[in-house]
Amino acid sequence: MVDEEALKLEVPRAPEELTRFLALKKAESLLEKFPKHWIVGCDQAAVLGRTFLNKPGNRDGAIAQLTRMSGKWHALVTSMALVKAGEIPTVATDVTKIKLRPLTRPDIETYVDLDQPFDCAGSYKIEKSGISLISDMRSKDPTAIEGLSVIALTSFFIRQGFSLAEIIKMD
Repeated sequence: MVDEEALKLEVPRAPEELTRFLALKKAESLLEKFPKHWIVGCDQAAVLGRTFLNKPGNRDGAIAQLTRMSGKWHALVTSMALVKAGEIPTVATDVTKIKLRPLTRPDIETYVDLDQPFDCAGSYKIEKSGISLISDMRSKDPTAIEGLSVIALTSFFIRQGFSLAEIIKMD
């Protein structure tokens, strides 16, 4: 188990550096238990300007966060680390730029009450109704938005010698 909050306090870091560090720590935390397996660790941060958007924790926090983000661009920084005993760790990072639509207070309240995104940095669930809040998006790997870069993961396993058919069956 990795105490993310404690690790975040160790040294102030840029979003890309922080997510890479935490993804690697998460993966490494399971090496002893699964020494013969590839282990995937992921971490994601939402950033508005230079401000990290933490998980809001409750309705009021989510409403406040979405109000700040309304009509603005923010970034979702997603890192994935792959580790295996005796192998050199691999870490990949994707930065997705997302612009929210201009949102009214009733829009925000309706959305928050529906999806209850209290455990999501940025206060929206893109895999649910949160997709409707977005007006524009720029990404190399749109799968990274949900926290796991599937395109990067597939490319990694192909480099390790797995066939695409084997990867598809991994689901």
